Amino acid sequence: MKIPRRQHHRVRLSVACRGDIVWWQRLLASWNGVSFFPSGPTRAHLFSDASGLWGCGAFVAFSGEWFQLRWPPSWSEVSIAPKELVPIVAALAVWGSQVASGPTRHSSRTRLRATACLDLEELDGSARSLFVRGLSENSRNSYSTGKRRYLTFCSEAGITPLPPTELTLCRFVAYLASKGLRAQSISGYLSAVRHLSIEAGLPPLPREVCPRLQYTLRGVTRSQIAQPALQKLPITPRILLALKSAWESGIVEVSLARLLWALSLTAFFGCFRIGELTVKDLSSPPAIRVSDVSFEQSPARALLLLRFSKTDPGGTGVSIVIGATGGPLCPVQALANYLTVRSRAPGPLFVLPDGRPISRECFVGYVRAALALSGSTRPVMHATVFGLGRPRRQLGPESPLISLRLWAAGAPTPT
Repeated sequence: MKIPRRQHHRVRLSVACRGDIVWWQRLLASWNGVSFFPSGPTRAHLFSDASGLWGCGAFVAFSGEWFQLRWPPSWSEVSIAPKELVPIVAALAVWGSQVASGPTRHSSRTRLRATACLDLEELDGSARSLFVRGLSENSRNSYSTGKRRYLTFCSEAGITPLPPTELTLCRFVAYLASKGLRAQSISGYLSAVRHLSIEAGLPPLPREVCPRLQYTLRGVTRSQIAQPALQKLPITPRILLALKSAWESGIVEVSLARLLWALSLTAFFGCFRIGELTVKDLSSPPAIRVSDVSFEQSPARALLLLRFSKTDPGGTGVSIVIGATGGPLCPVQALANYLTVRSRAPGPLFVLPDGRPISRECFVGYVRAALALSGSTRPVMHATVFGLGRPRRQLGPESPLISLRLWAAGAPTPT
């Protein structure tokens, strides 16, 4: 959970924090009022600890007695949380009568060390770090959304979230379908729940052993096929010109109109996703910085360095070449005009007049406002795929896709 910079700032709770809140809600609802930690002077000091792979141990300070246990092979995939509890329960079972005369202070600060050369706890930490990096940043963000939605659903329904049962998952699917989510999105949320189980050290519930869940998902798909989907208009040169006319009509200031027009043409002719030209929040790194843009005169074109993308989560980077059209839909001219009014501060390529990076939600809002002003009653293609979406490594003026777009814009195509 992030620490807010100002007291009035809001904080988004992490999945782990939400899980703790759900756990306390369930505990307090069934608590019998007996406290595990009595008050009063301490009579005994109990120390315990557990290793993720080796075993556990505990000792009592006043008597010097101790014990250690090794985990059976079947416990290799068990989460560390129940493993930390085992030595405490075992210690109370062994020495409970000796410390019953007064409160016992427990500490798990001491570390159980196996007589081995390798530090297994350090390896556990490295394995955890590698586990987190096993997902790309985009996948982690998507899974985080699915996990939050699942934990919220379980909290509102009064259902224990872990381990997830087939009945719970079927109810979750029905809940998501009632909120208008498509079958593909629901399937992604189920993958997030599966990852949540793995992260908690629980065996995932395979879909192939959940026939009722399979039929429920199939029912969602068929019910949505029966509903005619609203046809969305593709992004075309005519719509681009309508956006330009609306932005330049005075609904936004001149510098902002240049920003929106340059962003639109760059996404269209460069086949970018809008998420590659905008930022999610102020803390996320930009995929393209202003220093990553250069121009060439013969032939006239712009060169952009895309540092990372959805298809390049490792950040190998790729150079994108956008050619000039020489007409009203010229991405090179639009980009150059925008850079003349952009502040000289380093950072993301596309920033608002006040210096803040433009977000995807902000850009989509301006697009929708311009379409409404132009009289369009039908939604256009989703703004996240403004550039049609593509598997590409490098697109230049000679690219067939770029040639097709130049032809659609009425500009001469490269020979």
